[in-house]
Amino acid sequence: AAKITELSPNSVLASSPSAATSKIVAVNKLGEGNGATPKTVKPTISARAVSGARKASMPVLFKPQLASLTERVPSGEEWLCEVKFDGYRALARVEKSSVKLFTRNGNDWSKKWKNIADALKRLTVRQAWLDGEIVAIDEQGKISFQALQNFAQKAQEVRLVYYVFDIVYLDGYELNAVPLLERKRLLRLLVEELDEGAPVVYNDHIVGGAENVFQHACLHALEGIVVKRADGSYQQIRTRNWLKLKCRHRQEFIIGGYTEPRGTRTGFGALLIGVYDEKQQLRYAGRVGTGFTHSTLTSLTQQFKSLRVKNMPFINPPPDVELRGVHWLRPALVAEINFAEWTTGGLVRHASFIALRSDKTEVAIRREKPITLSRTEIGPEKATRKSTEKNAPRFGSSPVTEASTRVAGIVLTHPTRVLFPGVAWTKLDLALYYESVSEWLLPHLMHRPLSLVRCPQGGGSPCFFQKHISATMLSEIGHIKIPGDRTGAEYMEADTLPGVIGLVQMGVLELHTWGASKNKLEHPDRIIFDLDPAANLTWQKVVEGTQLVRALLREVGLISFVKTTGGKGLHIVLPIKPQHKWAEIKAFSKGIAEHLEHTFPDRFTAKMSKSKRTDKIFIDYLRNSSGATAVAAYSSRARPNAPVSTPIAWEELDQDMGANTFNLGNVGTRLKGLPADPWEEYFSLEQSVTPKMV
Repeated sequence: AAKITELSPNSVLASSPSAATSKIVAVNKLGEGNGATPKTVKPTISARAVSGARKASMPVLFKPQLASLTERVPSGEEWLCEVKFDGYRALARVEKSSVKLFTRNGNDWSKKWKNIADALKRLTVRQAWLDGEIVAIDEQGKISFQALQNFAQKAQEVRLVYYVFDIVYLDGYELNAVPLLERKRLLRLLVEELDEGAPVVYNDHIVGGAENVFQHACLHALEGIVVKRADGSYQQIRTRNWLKLKCRHRQEFIIGGYTEPRGTRTGFGALLIGVYDEKQQLRYAGRVGTGFTHSTLTSLTQQFKSLRVKNMPFINPPPDVELRGVHWLRPALVAEINFAEWTTGGLVRHASFIALRSDKTEVAIRREKPITLSRTEIGPEKATRKSTEKNAPRFGSSPVTEASTRVAGIVLTHPTRVLFPGVAWTKLDLALYYESVSEWLLPHLMHRPLSLVRCPQGGGSPCFFQKHISATMLSEIGHIKIPGDRTGAEYMEADTLPGVIGLVQMGVLELHTWGASKNKLEHPDRIIFDLDPAANLTWQKVVEGTQLVRALLREVGLISFVKTTGGKGLHIVLPIKPQHKWAEIKAFSKGIAEHLEHTFPDRFTAKMSKSKRTDKIFIDYLRNSSGATAVAAYSSRARPNAPVSTPIAWEELDQDMGANTFNLGNVGTRLKGLPADPWEEYFSLEQSVTPKMV
């Protein structure tokens, strides 16, 4: 199987045509490493001699080939894998200096996508039909479906990129019957002729290794992958030669009504959604009450005014209790929805709104059902991908209402409250995440005083830091008295899963632990170096600096471990025997930091002042003091996109892994796919700081 080289959640993916084997290359900015090779002698781009090409007039219109949803991963090198982009499908008709861009339904959006059309005019072809996906790039360089929707609906200025993955007609020849790999070869040669940084990019692929590609895509919070027969023809229908695998359940639904808002919500409370059945009857499929921003609520409410109708559009009415305060709508709006699963009654659970879609017709919206692959397609000994596998994220595994639900025996009120607006993950999602990683998380919390970041209304609202336990805490949350504390205040302890879920119920988004256990609070059992890079420092420099710190520690005889922080930098963690006082460990860590600052003054600073940090990494050794804390391994962070502080192996640390690569949605998938715990020796390693090291 082909090796996965790179996949980054924050990247724009482009090709590397000079590579010996097919691979997907991640770049952080559009136009960097987009696969353009020195234009020396190029092969002639001609379809005349290609096996399977048929001389024919250029079609006026073309329908896109569609992929079939599956939950199983095909094996073998007869399949190739592409990233599934979060955008709009687009077919490009190029004829001399004229370019037309069509949606999957045949709508001409050439004027909307003018910059793409202008770029395609520079292709050195007389006639061509191209297939691809148009995406929007936000200010952080990420692919954003919401930004694409804002562009489509409000003509807001955004950066558009057209990822082309197929060519079906070229200069007088139909290429439908040409094998996919050969079509992509022609396409790559064609796109290479465009200037570097052009908003048209060849979408590369990986041959074979679909299971690993899929795991890696989910690991980096991508929507999923498309797996295609390498020798397949292009067919203008939905086929089994193209398969799509999604990291989360996601599809389009029709909006058929909405409820009145409650509490502080404005506009409306929840959407009532449905899908069409085989008889073109709209069937109720559940409610969506989360994922909305203030601007989304305002915009949708405004659109609802012209769509209000008296009669319910669904063929199967919702339960009577759900009909109170409902307003019905003409089924004219299509919404993209994330959800946990389908119930046996045909309803979606834990649904979250993503955006409206204006590129798909209402009558085409049906429930997506995965096809079953044959034994030949799936390959030998391939297990079905299920959310209940060990260590997999189990979002949506418990019955839920808007009022309350239970996880690990703890009642969660307001379980659908969005805690992480950037990805619309809820209080229930966070609880189920901790439930799924509890065997990895709890050892890092065991017997340690906690400090917490609480955000009762979610990460987008005011948060505060809490150290001491309060009278309203659940009984599952333990108490730790601190010797010598004259106030008598007690710290919190969460040694069990119910204790952790109890903290989630309180709106806790970050778990920070002491560097000592309650039995030996005056003797630290770990040392942490928090590597905090300057804002202008590249990740490559952070990686290099982290490796230098590791090398120095190895020179003095100490083994260290590394984890992402979920913020900007990395933590280097050293387990030690609890033999020394805090002052001794702080002095030792300060000495390490100052030695690095002295040896590499252009790379490190041990001074907290931000004026000293330009182009440098601040080595924060102050976490090695009594009462100081650091974010726990596998704790979420109260930041956009719900990052998680995640232990990694030193071999994994490279320039394409960021401090916030891992998040609530991909850590479970990561753990499931790991051959071994990257910190396997952490709790059994016995090492000490000796006088020789100081």
